[in-house]
Amino acid sequence: NYFRAARILRLIRLVRLLRLHKISELAGRVGRRNSHASVELMMKLGRLLAIILLLNHYVACAWYALGTASIDSQEETWVTFHHLQDAHPALRYAMALHWSLTQLTPATNNINPHNLWERCFATCVVLLALFMFSSFVSGVTSAVNELQMLSVKRVLERSRVASYVKKRKISAELGARILNFFDDNYGKAREYQEKDLPFFRDIPESMRIRLHEEIYTQLLRSYKVVAMTYHVGEDLYVRICHQAISERYFFKREEVFVDGVKAQHARVLTHGGVVYISPQADNLVTRFRDQRVWLSEAAIWVHWLHVGVLAVEVESQIAEVDCATLRTLACEASGSIYNCLRTCAIFVAHHLDICVREREAVTDLPMDERQVERLVRRALQFCRLPPPPRSSLRRQTFKSRLLNSSSFTNLLNRIPF
Repeated sequence: NYFRAARILRLIRLVRLLRLHKISELAGRVGRRNSHASVELMMKLGRLLAIILLLNHYVACAWYALGTASIDSQEETWVTFHHLQDAHPALRYAMALHWSLTQLTPATNNINPHNLWERCFATCVVLLALFMFSSFVSGVTSAVNELQMLSVKRVLERSRVASYVKKRKISAELGARILNFFDDNYGKAREYQEKDLPFFRDIPESMRIRLHEEIYTQLLRSYKVVAMTYHVGEDLYVRICHQAISERYFFKREEVFVDGVKAQHARVLTHGGVVYISPQADNLVTRFRDQRVWLSEAAIWVHWLHVGVLAVEVESQIAEVDCATLRTLACEASGSIYNCLRTCAIFVAHHLDICVREREAVTDLPMDERQVERLVRRALQFCRLPPPPRSSLRRQTFKSRLLNSSSFTNLLNRIPF
């Protein structure tokens, strides 16, 4: 019973090998987090080497067991032949591991089988090595060739860029900046976007709509206007997720937009780090790192020119909302949601005019959430109020004052809804 229990305990200890699956998953997560192709290839080589070492460990343990099982008998083993009966177990394991490595690789050793069981085991190991070693060599060769191809492609592309800079007689300062940007960024694998995977163009349209809804709904609802009007136009916002939102991956030191250019997108930082500099606001410098923030949101509501520069400090992923497509979808939706959004646009344009008249800084940075919430609540009330009877109108409401104001026509001309 004692020996049976000991045997069962040894079998239970083998269950610990299941931890290797967790190690494989961990390595996979690390590989996905690191986007550099050369690092992925190096990890592939490391996995191959780890598999070979693990296999050799188990072969060495079996060889060690064969050599020590018959020490007390008259049968000669590799342990007794080399007079290792009283040697430290670490020395015997090291010699067994050396023997195992020489069976799977083209190397020599002075350890040979000395009985039938050792001879049979050595034959099986050689047959296994025929398959394992060839697979290992082909895997290593493939990985090394891929690394060389990456290096050759990078060197060739850099020489073309340098040649172009030279032939166009670009200034030394700008040429150096271009080549430095190339050295810092080119060759790094961007995170896969939907447009990079042709498969997603072939899936059914209903599946793509559902895909975009699950990916972008939370991002869209992070905008205060959408969050407060989602109950009014859920169908519209699903179509916006499907048709008006896309993602882009930006390298370090890339510029997302520059001062004076017409804004066609509102942008949302999903992860990474950016810096915004506004020359018109006393060189205001604002940094955002790994936080969901809306930038140039005014482009949704009015015809907008960027009044600053947005640059990338670390590799970043930014969602882009196509403002023209968003407005087109809102017009097609019509009804209460269109009226509500159009009223929001009027109020935002009015708010921006007030900021300009009061000489407040107007930038591409997000508006104050409390101010946005007040504007949206006012727009919702504005749309829900029925027009008052003219005969009973004694005091002008905010709505009538706005409609009768001289600047109302100018506001309507400014909003693209």
